[in-house]
Amino acid sequence: MKKKSIEQITEKLIDEDIFNMDGTLTQEELDFLKTNPALLAKLTDTNFIKKKYILVLFFISVFMATAAKTIEYTAVLANHDILHNLLTEVQFSISMEMLGASIIAYFLEILLESRMRKNRLLLQQLTREKTNNKEEKIEPQ
Repeated sequence: MKKKSIEQITEKLIDEDIFNMDGTLTQEELDFLKTNPALLAKLTDTNFIKKKYILVLFFISVFMATAAKTIEYTAVLANHDILHNLLTEVQFSISMEMLGASIIAYFLEILLESRMRKNRLLLQQLTREKTNNKEEKIEPQ
């Protein structure tokens, strides 16, 4: 239930940004976030939100490629050379570039997230070692 609710809230907020839709949260959604502070913190996690934007870009590019190929193979615009070319070849090329960019961005985001997690662990380890070394240097009198 929680995962579904946070996904719905996130999608609503992203739809507001990308598609200029109403992203106002209902009182029920606000109450849900108030009672689940960990999920509220997830909404401020930039990695989580960036992945959602990348996913939207991915689906837009797939839709554009599908539309271009549908127009091409059904020959709906065969009598209109310029429009046919724009909505098949050009649109397909753009959609493939967007698809490639979204895939690369997603994998880079995963690598960055992994690196940051490892860096935090390293920092914790070094901080513990430094604290332990200070405690060892203090001699009882």
